[in-house]
Amino acid sequence: MRQRPLRTPWSRLAMAVLAVLACTAVLAEDTKPTKPFKIIDAECEATASESSATGLFVCQYACNDTDHTKVSVVYNTSGSGQCRTPIKKKIKQYIK
Repeated sequence: MRQRPLRTPWSRLAMAVLAVLACTAVLAEDTKPTKPFKIIDAECEATASESSATGLFVCQYACNDTDHTKVSVVYNTSGSGQCRTPIKKKIKQYIK
């Protein structure tokens, strides 16, 4: 006796459509409103530096924007062992 398959091509298509609809419903609920922001140019002064065992040189900067944003810059070689200062960075600043 030959058995019928449990799922026909039409039932597979229906299940796929339902899965897509369920995913879009979940994604639609998870969207968060985007916060408004602006990109500003800030000048940053070196505050600290360190060298890693692998030869990377990390410089940490504090910027002169209203939030005093902290920025880290990683260099491949330690070079002279001094951070370039001041540097200019573009910073994303959220509008409160």
